[in-house]
Amino acid sequence: MPYSAIRLLEYPLVANFLNLGRAVVMIPLLGASVKEMSQHLSRCVDADAMKERLKIAVASEYVNDGEKQFYNIGKSRVRNEHSAFAEEVEKIRRKSKDNHLLVVDSISFLENRFATEAEELLESLSHRVIQTQSNGDAVIFLLNSFSKLRDRILTMTERHIKLMVKDRSVVLMGEKPATEAYVMEPNQSNPLLPRVTRVV
Repeated sequence: MPYSAIRLLEYPLVANFLNLGRAVVMIPLLGASVKEMSQHLSRCVDADAMKERLKIAVASEYVNDGEKQFYNIGKSRVRNEHSAFAEEVEKIRRKSKDNHLLVVDSISFLENRFATEAEELLESLSHRVIQTQSNGDAVIFLLNSFSKLRDRILTMTERHIKLMVKDRSVVLMGEKPATEAYVMEPNQSNPLLPRVTRVV
């Protein structure tokens, strides 16, 4: 699945939260350019909202300390990084107008970063889900179909949307609950909302 296809679903959600005065914390997909991500979002989100209420977590070796929009995920144990990340989430939550936020987690990034600590990572993600639900927040897991953690992570979720490319089109469908298939494509008239057409 090309990242450009995932962006069609991911970016409108992020932009909507920021434009509503809420906060967003993102752990991008492996290989995603955080600079490019910021540029895309800046087309439909106010610069102050981007600066104050958006935090993008990246591997510490890819960002300078002076770039405050970014949060460094280090190389220590999962539990240490989870605690530090939770603190960062609470800091940015205070900037949300209604105390709610969106957390976007790339599981492929986390699996790669903590390859030897799969059980600890699952425990950390489970705790994040419980915490976000109790706070009335939203959490999105971006998950590859071949992830070793896939089945166990899906048991934590209330909804599961599957994306795939078929005949050069991006197709999405609900798996939990099951829905019909839809083709999703960019909407030139409104970049915040992708155009979705039911497959018949």
